[in-house]
Amino acid sequence: MSADNTPTSPLDDATAAAPEAIESAADSPSSSSVEEEAEYAPPLPDDVSAHAAPVAATAAVSSTASTASPVSTGAAPEPTVPRTRGAAIVWGLLFAVIAAFGIWTLTDGDRREGAAGWITTLTPNTVLSLVLLTIGVLILVGGAVGLIRHAQRRAAPQR
Repeated sequence: MSADNTPTSPLDDATAAAPEAIESAADSPSSSSVEEEAEYAPPLPDDVSAHAAPVAATAAVSSTASTASPVSTGAAPEPTVPRTRGAAIVWGLLFAVIAAFGIWTLTDGDRREGAAGWITTLTPNTVLSLVLLTIGVLILVGGAVGLIRHAQRRAAPQR
């Protein structure tokens, strides 16, 4: 701002205004925002009494919104019990066993050296056999998960 207190930019103009004018402008909405609110507001019904909800169907209001519950005129549907995710349990157990074995192997120096010696002496046929064994275990776990899912669907009530 210059020495004679004349604003030289739009920012200086805003800071040169009196604090009372700024506070009063912040308290009252501008006419353009009021017009925008009116534009997006839903139309008012012609006959308010025709659109009023019956007393029995209104919600019971309490001090908190989380405890408000609607008053029901009919029977409430039975709450369903959440399904146990068998696949997640089986896969989680498999990964937990793999992780536990890895931690057990790597925590002792003798076991770590033994595992390193075993890995360095693997032959291509042994590696191929281990890959096929791993694929077989994955297929076995997938089949077990499928059987568990089938049993859960048969045991579930028909909807």
